Amino acid sequence: GVRPGVPLDRQNRNDLLTIRDTFLFSAVEHGKLVVHGHTPSVGPEIRPNRIGVDTAAYATGRLTCLVLEKDQRRFLHVGGDDHLAVRLVDPWLDGNEGVESSSERSQPAIAGYRA
Repeated sequence: GVRPGVPLDRQNRNDLLTIRDTFLFSAVEHGKLVVHGHTPSVGPEIRPNRIGVDTAAYATGRLTCLVLEKDQRRFLHVGGDDHLAVRLVDPWLDGNEGVESSSERSQPAIAGYRA
């Protein structure tokens, strides 16, 4: 993670390796979208300032990857359930809220995830 309020080029190495709650519960913009792991959750955790992709592969057998292409985001998963769903993920929504759909819209990214 990163220390909220500290420019990315001035982050302390120890914070980058060990910071937890101060980073996870912050709504402060970091200058860039931070993609991180090491905080297991049932699915990707999408926040305006960060995206957590740790889906506890060691325990669930499901590995998650985030693909960032231009203004789109999508998740790839290996392992776990074979059912693949497509969901529109609005980056301004809090958490993993979204609308199930197969249509495309201009602003939200399309995220593939296993249900």
